[in-house]
Amino acid sequence: MSSKNITQLGYLLFRWVFTIKQLLPRSMKRIIISSYRKPPIHRLRGTFHFSNLNKKVMFSTRTFLMGILVALALSLYQCSPSNPVSQTETIRPPFSSFSVPVQEHQVDPKVGATLEFETGSRITIGSNSLVDAEGNTITAPVTIAFREFHTLADVLASGIPMRYDSAGAEGHMVTAGMFELQATTASGQEVFIDADHPVDVQLASFQEGPQYNTYCLNEEKGEWQYLETTAPSKNEAKIVALDTLAKRDTLVAPKAPIAFAKGTPVLDLKPNYERLPELKPFHGVVWQHGGEGPNYLETEWFYELPWANVDLERQGQDFTYKATFKSKDTTLTMVLQPVFSEADYEKALTRFETLETAYSSNKEAIRGERSRLENQADLMRSMQVSNFGFYNYDRIYKQKSTVHLAANFDFGKHVDPDISKINVFLVVESANAVINFPTSQWSLFNFDPNEEHKILAVLPGDKIAYLSARDFRALSINKAQHDNTDYTFKMNLADGAISSVDDLQQFLDQI
Repeated sequence: MSSKNITQLGYLLFRWVFTIKQLLPRSMKRIIISSYRKPPIHRLRGTFHFSNLNKKVMFSTRTFLMGILVALALSLYQCSPSNPVSQTETIRPPFSSFSVPVQEHQVDPKVGATLEFETGSRITIGSNSLVDAEGNTITAPVTIAFREFHTLADVLASGIPMRYDSAGAEGHMVTAGMFELQATTASGQEVFIDADHPVDVQLASFQEGPQYNTYCLNEEKGEWQYLETTAPSKNEAKIVALDTLAKRDTLVAPKAPIAFAKGTPVLDLKPNYERLPELKPFHGVVWQHGGEGPNYLETEWFYELPWANVDLERQGQDFTYKATFKSKDTTLTMVLQPVFSEADYEKALTRFETLETAYSSNKEAIRGERSRLENQADLMRSMQVSNFGFYNYDRIYKQKSTVHLAANFDFGKHVDPDISKINVFLVVESANAVINFPTSQWSLFNFDPNEEHKILAVLPGDKIAYLSARDFRALSINKAQHDNTDYTFKMNLADGAISSVDDLQQFLDQI
């Protein structure tokens, strides 16, 4: 049946349903259909909280027959080309031994939770917002599983389709961040999100620009459904945390105590132990210059002035103090440090070692926290979701110029000749794009000669064949000579196998 005939049949069924509706008793007029668009994923419950999907479809048990007719009509309804972005691939991770790791958190659904992740991403789940298939609130603990996809290695290892087909035009998606969100209970109970209490997802984004659209994935069909276009916002939590950290990082490194040395100018001062309790354990200390600023102890006139008052103020965590000397006509300051007798020096040294350990631990904690924060994304992209599944912030990869090749790949003699087991990817680092060319698409291989490319193939046993950016440039493939011709890429075999996403990213960076 042609698309035109399907559309006409769908229209006739809608007209029939609404005609019957007008003849039914008022008590049975419970179906309200003001607008409909194809659900973005296959298990739609409730209403998506997006501007272009805000029309509700309400059903009643009294209109069961009408519900069947409507469902049939909707199954034939064609989404308008301007709304969905779809393609026919399914999720097929190319590596058998690893994929992008999942982060799991256990949540009490009665209370809800805010989950934070290393990238800066945050998920907020409201209380009583998780329900079962019947719409009943789940009370048992729920495990939230979350994965993020940001890097070229993340996208490649995920096996998530990045090809699209909209209005007959094929192309590839470039992500500003993708995520998968799932939930389960220990008993295996299926978990859904209450449509009236969507989950708030703030996804870290390492790509700037407002030109990224929001999509969700139908996992069964491999179809991306357009939701809306949103602009990123600053990661305010990161900004505040770094500012707070800077205020913490003001401690002065402690200085080792000094034993009294004969011949060094010193003062005999009696400190106020209520204000300076750290000096209580020590007796008989005298004071010498602290090594910074002016040293009046080496001048004769300093001892001749009638000082009326001396104030000591501790500096940081060490044994240095700012001393303020006041007379009737003169005020001056200098840095002093207590020096200890042999017996008190051992006590002071023990205290110094304790302070030094605490200072080092604090500095290390601050360094670690700063590193953690600096690794977070500067931007956030936010949405509210009413279904678990895959979501993506994407734009379409646009080539300025395109060379088309009927490609073949030479992997050498020691590779399984069954090419159906081989996944080939074109990597465009400058565009943050990974383009999958399954065997069926080799004859449609294409690239932009203005960009820098790498080719990576995943072979059986998770082995790697590759063509580096340097090797690709050396091919000197140009549009005039090779467009729409056969071309065989001679691939290099990598030593060993890739065993993690981090290994894969490191390998991509090196070739």
